[in-house]
Amino acid sequence: MNVTRIKEALLRFAPSIQPESYFPAKSPEASQLIISDPYAFLIASCLDRGTKVEIIWSIPLALKNQLTHLDPGKIHEMASGEIQRTTLSPDPSPSDGRSPANRPGRAT
Repeated sequence: MNVTRIKEALLRFAPSIQPESYFPAKSPEASQLIISDPYAFLIASCLDRGTKVEIIWSIPLALKNQLTHLDPGKIHEMASGEIQRTTLSPDPSPSDGRSPANRPGRAT
């Protein structure tokens, strides 16, 4: 096995892979958030415990949609009760057409 040839082949192949394929979320927007926001990546990585990967990579977008931000400083300043009332749906585009913040059962 020629390690150098394998490495060179992998480096040639890498640009042909779409970044979104690394993070198969329920929407391209959720995948893009994981790619562009390190905190979103961290949240999903911490949650990855045997749940379907499409759901895990979608949760940061659902959280951002509900909170209207994904700012770690602001989240840190939230009261624990406020965080506990946060209900998440990893589906950023519900079938009823309402945004996650406007669906029944959402904290206001």
